Amino acid sequence: MKIIASRERCKGHGQCELFAPDYFEIDDQALVVVVKDDVAPADVAAVEDAVSHCPEVALRLQRV
Repeated sequence: MKIIASRERCKGHGQCELFAPDYFEIDDQALVVVVKDDVAPADVAAVEDAVSHCPEVALRLQRV
């Protein structure tokens, strides 16, 4: 799985970083940064939680 993030939609709520801190950060502009975009099998549930809790729907997962 690969993470796709829209910085244009992001409002910096930080839910992604809360649910999957190994994969997301909120930068000094209060926008999402994907730290690692290839999701390890053991982390899929955490990243799916992060994606589903984004209030701006700025994140999605793509199967590769």
